[in-house]
Parts: sequence; structure tokens; C-alpha cells
Amino acid sequence: MTLLEEKKHIQNKDIQEMLSISPQASYKIIRKLKNKELIKSTGNGRNTEYILK
Repeated sequence: MTLLEEKKHIQNKDIQEMLSISPQASYKIIRKLKNKELIKSTGNGRNTEYILK
């Protein structure tokens, strides 16, 4: 969440690089945050970005 507060928007690869995790693990994190309605996504495919609600 700190990264989102600093950058205003992030992509899946940003999470992967910051945490040194696999794409699948970062998608799990993203899905949990979206289910808790803490973030929302914009764009499609590789261009998907996540922002705070």
C-alpha cells in the first residue's frame, strides 16, 4: 500500500519486482486488495494499473 501511496498507480510487475515474487503471487495480493475494495483497476491486459479507491 505504501508504494501505491507514493506512486498513485502501480502495475503487477511493480509488485513482483518490489516483493521479489512470482506473477501468480502478485495476482493473489491484487485480488485480495480488490476484494477488500482497497484498490481498483484501470486498463486491460499488460496495461492494467491499480490505484487506491
